[in-house]
Amino acid sequence: MELLIDGFKLLVIGMGWVFLFLTLMILLMWVVSKVVAPYAHLLEKAPTAAKKKKSLATISEDAAMVAAAAAAVQMHRRRG
Repeated sequence: MELLIDGFKLLVIGMGWVFLFLTLMILLMWVVSKVVAPYAHLLEKAPTAAKKKKSLATISEDAAMVAAAAAAVQMHRRRG
C-alpha cells in the first residue's frame, strides 16, 4: 500500500510541475506577443507577384496521374 501512495505522490508532483511549466509558457508567450505586436509591421513580407498559372503540360500530367490512379483502383476492386 505504501508503494501505491508513493506512486500517487510522484504522479501529483509530476503533473503539478507539468501544469506549472505549461502555465508559465502560456503566460510568457502572451507577454512576448504583447511586447512584439508594435513591431509586427517590420516583420511582414513584401507582397509577392501573382501566382503563376499551371502550364498545359503540367495540367495534362496531373490528369494522367489521376487517370492512372483511378485505373489502378478499378483493377484492384475487380481482383478483390
